[in-house]
Amino acid sequence: MPTLSSRMTEPADRSEGYIGDPNCSICKGLGYVRYDHPVGHPDFGKLQVCTCRQKQLEHFAYRHLFAHSQLDELSHLTFENFEPRGKKNYAPSLADTIEQAFDSARDYATHLNGWLLLQGGYGCGKTHLAAAIANFVVELGIPTLFVTAPDLLDLLRFSFNDPETTFEQRFKDFREVRLLVLDDFGTHNATPWAQEKFFQILNHRYINKLPLVVTTNQDLDEIDARIRSRLQDTKFVNPVNIQAPDYRLRGDATSNPALSALFQM
Repeated sequence: MPTLSSRMTEPADRSEGYIGDPNCSICKGLGYVRYDHPVGHPDFGKLQVCTCRQKQLEHFAYRHLFAHSQLDELSHLTFENFEPRGKKNYAPSLADTIEQAFDSARDYATHLNGWLLLQGGYGCGKTHLAAAIANFVVELGIPTLFVTAPDLLDLLRFSFNDPETTFEQRFKDFREVRLLVLDDFGTHNATPWAQEKFFQILNHRYINKLPLVVTTNQDLDEIDARIRSRLQDTKFVNPVNIQAPDYRLRGDATSNPALSALFQM
């Protein structure tokens, strides 16, 4: 076990100007340590983050990711206020697909295994379920990004002129965040640059088995072939197709199921 370097200088005033825990017996409030590794060791002479600051950095990273997410606006979309079978007297065949999607989403939020693909028309409940997953996972303290496909591209483009971050850092966030929820995939402008960025993000997450939720109203045949190939890997991806009408079209479920509301926002 490496020991702390005796050359480390103790801060003269620990109350100001130091980012670590002033009571830390290891770094004395500096927040960094340099260990006595032998010459030739890959960490020889390098400063390393002290354990007292690790949680602080993890929290900062968590808030950094949340700041670029849309979950503040979608915090009301939970499993508790989703109608798992739609309105009363809803057609059983359609209600079954809603319930299957609800059960799949709730199970996915608990285990975060593989990818979850939610397909269906406008207003069928895809976004509600995707946001419910993200809100559930965030409550567990797991770094999560919820973003629509067009907004993801805008965040990448804007990062070229953003003084607070870099394109490389933001691109890394999308590739490596613990859970990425990509809403409305396929509604973005499918330029070669956009297609390439999405492929790089999804391919990285696919290779490294990182959790991903994708919602789309498109058939897979309309999606870039490289991405479609990964989304069709049934050993890793759970595809769920919701056969339900747009809940925004208010109607009476007993008289016209095709116009009934599925849930209340």
